[in-house]
Amino acid sequence: MQGFSRINLLIAAALAAACSPVDRSATATPAVAASPTASVKPPTTGNPLLDELSMLTGPGARECGLVALGQDPTAAWQCARDADSQRIPYWFAIEHRGIDSKVWIAALRTPNGQRYMLHYDSNYMGGPGLLPRFTRNACTGFSTLVPNSPENLECLYR
Repeated sequence: MQGFSRINLLIAAALAAACSPVDRSATATPAVAASPTASVKPPTTGNPLLDELSMLTGPGARECGLVALGQDPTAAWQCARDADSQRIPYWFAIEHRGIDSKVWIAALRTPNGQRYMLHYDSNYMGGPGLLPRFTRNACTGFSTLVPNSPENLECLYR
């Protein structure tokens, strides 16, 4: 029994030493504030669609325009085609009729050359408030269902 008591005593002493506070003030290194690292802040226009387009295409992108419902998208489509042929990042978006929210379809090219079709619904659940959803599809290019009719834009997957 005496060996058992010594083991218990050693364990108790080790636990007590580990649990007792140690004054490290004399040897402690003072806390140093971490230097903030540079970070890229996303654009904030207050318009989720514009913010997303700007974030994806970068500050040097050609903004070919937002085409409101019922407006002619030909100039925006031509701007995007010209930018794409020059390998310049660009974006344009065409508004579509939504039931109870704003719906836009955008075509864009990123700085690394990737093309996307971006679908935006300002409130995919319906009702009041803002509950936006973006759906992004990678494309090899863009086409139209009806020749030279960009309101019927579609992704190509060659």
